[in-house]
Amino acid sequence: MAIGFDWYSRATRPVGLAVLVACASLALAACGSTKVDSNKQPVTTPPVSVSVSPSSATLAVGGQTLSFSAAVENSTDTAVTWQVNGVPGGNATVGTISASGQYLSPAALPSPATVTISATSQADPTAESSVSLTLVAASAAVAVSVSPTAATVKIGTGSQPFVATVSNAANLSVTWQVNGITGGDATVGTISASGLYQAPATMPAQSNVTVTAISVADATKSASAAVTLSPLSPPTISGSPATTVTAGTAYDFKPTASDPNGLALTFSIAGKPSWATFSTTTGELSGTPGSGDIGTSTITITASNGTTQASMSFVLSVVQAATGSATLSWVAPTTHTDGSAMTDLAGFRVYYGMQQGSLGNRLSITNATVTTTVISSLTSGTWYFAVTAVDSAGHESGYSNIASKTL
Repeated sequence: MAIGFDWYSRATRPVGLAVLVACASLALAACGSTKVDSNKQPVTTPPVSVSVSPSSATLAVGGQTLSFSAAVENSTDTAVTWQVNGVPGGNATVGTISASGQYLSPAALPSPATVTISATSQADPTAESSVSLTLVAASAAVAVSVSPTAATVKIGTGSQPFVATVSNAANLSVTWQVNGITGGDATVGTISASGLYQAPATMPAQSNVTVTAISVADATKSASAAVTLSPLSPPTISGSPATTVTAGTAYDFKPTASDPNGLALTFSIAGKPSWATFSTTTGELSGTPGSGDIGTSTITITASNGTTQASMSFVLSVVQAATGSATLSWVAPTTHTDGSAMTDLAGFRVYYGMQQGSLGNRLSITNATVTTTVISSLTSGTWYFAVTAVDSAGHESGYSNIASKTL
């Protein structure tokens, strides 16, 4: 019996204990890392991992603060323990860090000046992540400035160059953002790696955007400039179109238009006569009306740069070809209205038109001895005529009696 017991003690129990001890010593690393599914196959649980941001930074001593954040994966418990140079919560020499990751720099530079910020998972103390923080003298902290600090840029083709200056860093490059978007986008405008801001094609919801330069050496240091987006100036359009065209005669009018923003213009028309053609590229209106097109059209030509526009309007009348003439004669006045003798008569003016209350055509006669004239190239219809006298000083009398003639 003693021999059997000794054999059992030496051969059986030590082996079992060795396995149990080995399993206990590997509990965190292996024994708790697998499960067995219903098919007796091992299932590996993803290990807990921790990451810290920012991944590196520079901070001045003297009570300056910097926030760190830790992301815990593969665990429902996302709490971490913060350390500075291996000291939980840090100390006055290397700086302190709160449970929320808020680091407070020490009063003086430690030696070495680079400290290690670590976050350890409370769910799995073997899961840890560390980043380096470079401490510098207060006067040597990385600084960024942007010039100009404010600008107004027109939407569409407007642009503005910005210059970023980085101090107290070996790496002087920056990352540019517009409204927090690296490089910007089509809505708020874009900015190149060299700092050239390009306005968006249309006005965004907010007319003010922010351009920011972030130090590549220390991502916690940045500077910004305010950009005010202004609407495009409207184009201009002008011209002196003929307002009357005779049936059977060619008509052509092209307005003068330009865009102060340098944008291409397109043209549109309202009230286009059926006999005319119109160019949306140049705004030219042309054509030859026929006898069946006699009448009046109110025409509006508009120039647009895609965002703003300008228009001009005019009335165009198609009239019949000239069919006749009218011979007028009158008696020259010999006295002024006050009864005094007229000794300075210089000539006459003949007014005529197809509306008695609107004699829009005028013929000047500069010879005081001429008291008759022929008005030719009159179209069919009733025409009305009146004569005035003009003295050498340019004074003009009122209308004579109004005569008419129907052709």
